[in-house]
Amino acid sequence: IRALINEMEEFIKNAKPYERMVLERYVKKCSFLHVSITIINYMTTSFGVLGTLFLLDDQRFPTSAVYPFPTDYWPIMYLIYIHQSFVGFQCSVGATIDCQAALFMWYVGARFELLVEEFQSVTDPRSLDESIKNHQKLLELA
Repeated sequence: IRALINEMEEFIKNAKPYERMVLERYVKKCSFLHVSITIINYMTTSFGVLGTLFLLDDQRFPTSAVYPFPTDYWPIMYLIYIHQSFVGFQCSVGATIDCQAALFMWYVGARFELLVEEFQSVTDPRSLDESIKNHQKLLELA
């Protein structure tokens, strides 16, 4: 994953104005969705964790799990609450990582769109060879 991130950063740093325009179009198309999903994930978990503390008198933990031991003792209750909260945030992180995977797919899709236009503008064997090399490099990313 780190190699893909480095390649993305390098490509964006050296992008031509037209390539930037294509990338910006993809960002405008999907950024609201990705940011919304991320915010909703963390807010939902936060409300679930904090709602148990302030709103629900009959439920002591964020989930309604049943344990085979008494949970009335304060240190055990505290540890269970922390553990359930931590697991909730881990689930939020997992969904956010899905957004990062989608970002990689959008990036590769934008690069393929640029490659199509590069192939359409081929005029001589040298530019065709360069386009084929770019295609092979892009297939390694995909």
